[in-house]
Amino acid sequence: MGKSQKASAQKENWPNILFNKKVGVSLYVHFPFCRKKCRYCDFNSYTYQGQDQKEYLDAMLKEARVRILNLNPTTVFFGGGTPSLISPALLEYFFKKLNKICNYQKSAKEITIEANPETLNKQFAAVCLEQNINRISIGFQSIRNDILKVYDRTHKEDEAFQAFQVARKAGFKNINIDLIYSFPGQELNDWMEDLEKVCAINPDHISCYELSYEPGTALTKQKDKGRIKPTSIDLATSFFLNTRKKLKEHGFESYEVSAFAKNKKYCEHNLKYWTHSPYIGIGAGASSWLNPQIIKNINAPHKYIENILKHNKAVEEVQRCSKETIFFDRLMMGLRLEQWGVNYLEIQNAPDYMLKKINESIEKGFLEINYKNNNKFLRASKKGFLQLDSILQTIMPETSTHSV
Repeated sequence: MGKSQKASAQKENWPNILFNKKVGVSLYVHFPFCRKKCRYCDFNSYTYQGQDQKEYLDAMLKEARVRILNLNPTTVFFGGGTPSLISPALLEYFFKKLNKICNYQKSAKEITIEANPETLNKQFAAVCLEQNINRISIGFQSIRNDILKVYDRTHKEDEAFQAFQVARKAGFKNINIDLIYSFPGQELNDWMEDLEKVCAINPDHISCYELSYEPGTALTKQKDKGRIKPTSIDLATSFFLNTRKKLKEHGFESYEVSAFAKNKKYCEHNLKYWTHSPYIGIGAGASSWLNPQIIKNINAPHKYIENILKHNKAVEEVQRCSKETIFFDRLMMGLRLEQWGVNYLEIQNAPDYMLKKINESIEKGFLEINYKNNNKFLRASKKGFLQLDSILQTIMPETSTHSV
């Protein structure tokens, strides 16, 4: 892409990654421990019960020496679990060792770390900033103590706001806040009041997720037993639309289904996922996407450590994806980007039966073609954006293949 294209893309708020194939490889680093497992959570996380944190970190460093030596990743995300549960001294040790292996502190434009309010303190923030981490994501989830208790969160409302101020005063200029809505029985007006309070502290990015009932979670088991009643579809839609309206009023740009940014501070790492770009994950249960392969690590931390020590690797599964599955996953992720969608160059080689379904959705007004910088993009229309799941169901591959 030439200079004029780059300037045009930036001026129109279109990330260059949508036009540029040479996006580099991203890195995800997984810390699996939490103070308590939240009942809605289906991530690979475990209650911390005194496990040897240094042993786990050393295992990840050993995996890193094998898998990401001299990687020079373009973005890095330290997620969990709860990275802020690890002591600042151990984190500093880990960050320095990891940097020597893959040089991420110089190569990465964006380096994000997740933190929970109860463990985000001055020492943690200082170590992160000293080690060139430039973005922090704080798991508020709710600012109502009754909801936090039911979610199994171990912090209180005031701790969430205090943690934000700690991060801001420490020097973080890019702070995300995670929130969940559509809690059973939640009133729309209450949620709007909560959003007002969160917007008032002026975060740079907000991620708002509709509460989901994932298979196997404690929350889903409660639902299946009739102990809780999920929010109705109509009310959930009202939550969704009013959230977008409220955040727009406060200067947030909705650039993905659940993501809202001020001043173009998009999450660069997540944009890599949503554009189906390559990434490597290290740690227990971490996944990697290196087209056409999905590589999945062993979930249980103790088994992960054991395999690293014995065999110098902890890969549990390598799946080679079909062209149909790769295309569908690209479409599924890209259509979440409501303004931009998917570059049509990535769609034109899709199987005929899938292209037929796409064209049918265009004729029905659910999908639409958009042009930018002499590039053709497919995106969801306003009415189609509310029915993404249904639209994608009609385009799914005919063969049963593993999906990213």
